[in-house]
Amino acid sequence: MLPLLQVLQVLLLLQVLLVLPLLLVLQVLLLLQVLLQELLLF
Repeated sequence: MLPLLQVLQVLLLLQVLLVLPLLLVLQVLLLLQVLLQELLLF
C-alpha cells in the first residue's frame, strides 16, 4: 500500500490539473464577454 501522504499528494495534483484548465476557460469566457460588451457599445 502507498503511504497516506503520497496518496494525498497525488489527489492534490489531480485536483490542480483539473481545476487549472477550468479557471483558464472561465477567464477566457469573461474576457470574451467584456470584449463583446465593448464592441456592442461602439
